[in-house]
Amino acid sequence: ARHLDALMASVLGSWTVERDGTVSIRVRRPRTPTLTLTDAAASNLRERIWSYTDLNVAWSANDTIAHVTLSNHGAKYDTEQHEWEADDADTTVTDPTAANAWGGAAVSIDTTLPARDVEPTARRYLATTTGDPMPSSVALVAAHDAGPTDRAAHMAAAATLDPITAVAVEWRGEDAPALVTQVAHTITPTTWKTTLTLTNNKQ
Repeated sequence: ARHLDALMASVLGSWTVERDGTVSIRVRRPRTPTLTLTDAAASNLRERIWSYTDLNVAWSANDTIAHVTLSNHGAKYDTEQHEWEADDADTTVTDPTAANAWGGAAVSIDTTLPARDVEPTARRYLATTTGDPMPSSVALVAAHDAGPTDRAAHMAAAATLDPITAVAVEWRGEDAPALVTQVAHTITPTTWKTTLTLTNNKQ
């Protein structure tokens, strides 16, 4: 998994394990939302709309990324020993505004890149970060004691939710594109709650 993480981080891609056990590699994130999560309308499964019961939107100074460090795991050929050896190096780029105004957070990412590509890739990561308030998780209730009346359809739909899915999130008149990174189901004899962990999916 760590090798896959490093390879995908090298191209700003993603990977996930499909339901049949195969590993899917995506060089580009899906950007077109296939699902809308909203507080402004009732659920409409035919239109791929879910009305959520809980949404976590918060902001702190640490949400602003000020420093990105790429821990690059390269290799170089030793012409005397006639063998390859590790050539690991860390490269850090900084956003002065985020660092000076907010303190900001530092993130470290493992990559496997040619040396010439390390700094440009680190700057690409820094450019895609945002300090704007973003939904980090949302709860969907497919079934509970009093309904919904079509809970069988809701449970069937909840069972098909997968990570690496582009969604549109609406809350209090705001909206944002997000990417599902994790799906967790909490199921009891009378309830079914699905929690989606989200991350920013802006260009």
